[in-house]
Amino acid sequence: LLHSLQPRFRQHPITIEVDCSPNLTMHSDAGALSQVLINLIENSLIHTYPEQDSGLIHIQATLSEETTKESTIKTPMITLNYQDDGVGMSESVRQHIFEPFFTTRRNSGGSGLGMQIVYNLVVHRLQGTIQVWSQPEQGSHFLITLPAAIHEPIDG
Repeated sequence: LLHSLQPRFRQHPITIEVDCSPNLTMHSDAGALSQVLINLIENSLIHTYPEQDSGLIHIQATLSEETTKESTIKTPMITLNYQDDGVGMSESVRQHIFEPFFTTRRNSGGSGLGMQIVYNLVVHRLQGTIQVWSQPEQGSHFLITLPAAIHEPIDG
């Protein structure tokens, strides 16, 4: 995944730290999960780091057991914490980030679909949840919670 983004890293001196147990396994749609991470990283590179600024993206994956709204039985869940130390977002941008065609770069080639795709993949394809916290000059934090195993793939 990170290898495919190497040309982008040459343009931005960004450090990516990945904190993931080697024993952590997930039975899911690898393509969808890769697309989520690529879109988040691309979004950070485009929106949160001005040209040539250095920065840090930290991705942490952990395993937990949680009850879901559908069941009181504890289910193995993967929690992905994605954080960057970039310029952050205003509250008005944060509130609309997952809406289709919402972009802060309309005249600079932004389609406003990247974060909508992230939302749809996480919620519909991977059967998880996504939350975002951000403040100007404080970076952004995305919390993605996914079942460790998807038993019935959902089209969408």
